[in-house]
Order: sequence, then structure tokens, then C-alpha cells
Amino acid sequence: AAARARYAARMSAMPVVFGDLRQGGLELRQLLHPLLISRTEQPPNSSSVVAQDYVLSPLKRVAVITGPNTGGKTVALKTLGLAALMARAGMWVPGHGENAGSPLTMPYFDHVFADIGDDQSIAQSLSTFSAHVGRVRAILEQATSQSLVLLDEVGTGTDPTEGTALGRAVLRRLASSAALTLCTTHHSALKTLKYSDERFENACVEFDDVRLVPTYRLIWGIPGRSNAIAIARRLGMLEEVVVEASALLADGEMEVGQLVTAMQAEQEQQRAISAELEALREEAAAARDAMDEALREQQAAQALVLDEQRVELAAELEAAKAQIAQLLNEARKSGGATSDRASLTQHKLSQIGKQAMVGGTSSTSEKAVAATALNGIEAIGSGSYVIVPKLGDTPVEVEQRKGKLLFVMLGGLRMKVKLADVSQVVAPSMKRQAAASPKRSSGKGRSRTAVRVASNTVDLRGMRVAEVGDTLVQAVDRALEFGTLYVIHGRGTGSMRNYVREALADEPLVESFDDAPEEEGGSGCTIAYLS
Repeated sequence: AAARARYAARMSAMPVVFGDLRQGGLELRQLLHPLLISRTEQPPNSSSVVAQDYVLSPLKRVAVITGPNTGGKTVALKTLGLAALMARAGMWVPGHGENAGSPLTMPYFDHVFADIGDDQSIAQSLSTFSAHVGRVRAILEQATSQSLVLLDEVGTGTDPTEGTALGRAVLRRLASSAALTLCTTHHSALKTLKYSDERFENACVEFDDVRLVPTYRLIWGIPGRSNAIAIARRLGMLEEVVVEASALLADGEMEVGQLVTAMQAEQEQQRAISAELEALREEAAAARDAMDEALREQQAAQALVLDEQRVELAAELEAAKAQIAQLLNEARKSGGATSDRASLTQHKLSQIGKQAMVGGTSSTSEKAVAATALNGIEAIGSGSYVIVPKLGDTPVEVEQRKGKLLFVMLGGLRMKVKLADVSQVVAPSMKRQAAASPKRSSGKGRSRTAVRVASNTVDLRGMRVAEVGDTLVQAVDRALEFGTLYVIHGRGTGSMRNYVREALADEPLVESFDDAPEEEGGSGCTIAYLS
């Protein structure tokens, strides 16, 4: 295992996942021949070793590889065969799957049969053709539906016409009996099997007609040319012989060669377009990842700003409450309406603080921004009346405006708010109407704004009726400066409530009384309005 791991690291190999050839076909990318890697000191991904792609659809059973001699056809057979054997041995394979860096998905072959090379033997009276026939016969007898068959120069060593016919028959038989067959040939007739049988596919090794050298790249989907005349010229054949051979070549063969050349050029163009599209896809994916990261950073920054604003608001509220407490003490000493106004301000600030600490300011601010755009925000100035949700729903007067900041008066205090926090601009008549709107009462006298604080609240729950009289009189005297008295008597059977109301009706300092709002106790609490 350690040796296999070291070898995999040396080859930059990838793990293999076995798949079904009939379901997923064959797709092996950048496959390398291990021996070619071992012969070079450069890393496996360098340009010194040409990698091969093997791409076949699930319907294909035979691939016919054509092209010039010394072009790499036999190496292509051996590369796939060695990869299949390495996978069976539990070794990683130098190459990758559909995407770079992904494992290879390869069919599991129970046997790998090969007829590669020339076993001509004078001692055994074997010619080249006889040796090929013997090996092919053994392969046909032993190959199963899970076998990989590799045939080099099928149908060679005899008359080309008969060799072609024999090769066609052998390949058709293997298409029905073996899992996958790869063969190389120079017989042009075998290239046409693809167009009459969907189980066949063509491939060729590329040849550079300009430099007259092979590129060793395996190209799928089109047949190749042998380029024998061009290679003979490169290897030094007499020029007059090469010229005469070119002249003797049939016109049909020339046209086929030109067609193959055009097909190779078109496929090369398609390969370049595919590479460009893949680069654009990767660029788009990188841009999308960058946008996602920027969005996450923006959201984190917004959350941080909201937290800072919440902390700032809480600090401002605490400071304002301290000022209100001081004002309340001074107002109680002087008595009258100033004390009532200070109590009202303290109560509202307390409610605002609770809303801010539970995170309500964010949505309120968003609603305020949308509303201000519809309510003449640019017209706000000194003397305007506005509603600021953070300060309650009562209109406040703008004393001064400085750009995006407003200075408003609340309960005798001068406070600073942002223009974006304003939800509505109201007319002075609306302001007077809101301020003068009466509370629910029994109709026995005038009504006023009621604010509940400790000094104007008395809790009678748990007391006996005989004890209530003096307690209620003392509470009325203590609450005179506030103008209202909250009497908590509970609901129960209603007897305590009736007694309290009878006592209040006889009290000359009480103008009227009514049930408290539901948030203050409803029918379990009575508000008495004092003269």
C-alpha cells in the first residue's frame, strides 16, 4: 500500500471509481502512459508527455483508430490497457475524470486481451499473419461481455482486400461479445464501419501537415490519414519517388484525404471554442463567488452598523431618561402642569427604550425612510410638526434643521434625530387634534392625558373593604399633582370595583372615572380624573 501511494504521488495520479460502461460510457481525461512519465525528469503535467482523452458514449463498443505510422496509435492502446490493469490492482491512475482533479470513472474489465506487436518466428514456422490469427482466435474464444480487447494493425500481414474483410468480421464479432474493443489499422474500409453500425466509433492520431510531424494527440469522431507519402519525404525518401507516388495516388484518395484534413481543422476549431467556453465558465464562477463574498461582507457590515446604532440609541435613551428624572424632581417641587408633562415624557421614553432593545428600530427606520419620501420631507423646517416613531406616535415640533439632522422638542427637552427617522410630516391642525384627543371617560367631567407612575397608583388587591376608605383618600391627595389616579382593584366578583367607584363618586376632588385601557389593566383598574 505504501509503495502504491508513493507511486501515485510520483505520477500525480487520481483514484478510480468503477462504473458501468453501458450506463455512463467512457470518459477519461488527460490519461498518461506510466512508462513515458518514468522516462522524463519533468513532472507528469508538463508538455513533454502528451496526454490522451478517451471519450465514448454508452452505445459504442468498438473504436477504430487510424493515422500515420509513428503517430502514437499503439501507445494509445497501451495507455488504456495499462490504466485498466492498474485500476484492477487497486492503484491510482495518472489522469482525471470529467473535471480536473476529479476521480476517474472507469469500467471494471475482467480481462484485458491484447494483440500488439509481431510474433513472427522461423523456428515455429509462424509468419506475421499467422501469429496475428492465432492470437485473435484465442481472444475471440475467451473474451466476455466484461472484457477489454486491444488489437494493433488488425487485418495486417496479408492481401489488403482479404485482410480488410477479415478485420471487419472480427470487429463485428467483438462488438457483440466484448465490453470494449480498441483497434488500430491502415485499412480505409474499416473507417467506414461507423457510418453503417452505431456500435462503432472513429478516432485518429493528429498529424501536423505543415511541420510534417505527428502531435500524438488522439482526436475522436473522425478518421485519420496514413500520411505515408509525407512521412516518407520527412524520413529522406528520394524526392522524385515521392513526387511520382503522389501522382499515382488516385483522385478519390486525394479527395478523401482533403476531407479528413478539413474535418480535423473543424474539430480543432471546436476544441478551441470549447476551451474558451470553459475558461469563461470558470471566470463566471469566480465572479459569482466574489459577488457572494462581497454580499456576505456587506450583510456583516450592515449588521455591525445596526448593532452600533442600537447601542448608540440605548445610550442616548439612558442619558435622556436621566435628564427627565432630574426635570421630574424639579417639576414636583414646583407642582402643576410641568410635573404632569415630565411624567408623560419619562413614560414615553421608557416605552421607546423597550422597543429599541428588542431590535425594533431597524424595521421602523426602513418604514420611516419610505414614508418620508411621500410626505414632503424637503419642506421640513423650523416650526414643522413631525412624527418620529422612535419617540412615539405624538407629533413633535421641529425647532431647527441642520442638513439631515433635526432638533425637536419633546417634553421640554431639545433632542436630536435623523431626518431619515421621520415617518410623517403633519399639519399644525393635525398636531392640535392629536394633542387634544380625549381619553375614554364616563362623561362626568373633563378628560385629560393619563400617565401611570408609582406616585399616582394605588393597589388595593388583597385588602379588606373596611381598609379601603382611608387608603383611597390618601391616594387621592397624593395624586393631585398628576391629575389622575390609577386604582388597581382586580376583577374578581366585582364587589371591590363597585365599592371603589362608590367611594370615588362621593369624593369631591374626583371629577370622573372610567376603566383603564386594556394594557393598563382594563376592568381590573379604574382611572380617576382629579380636579
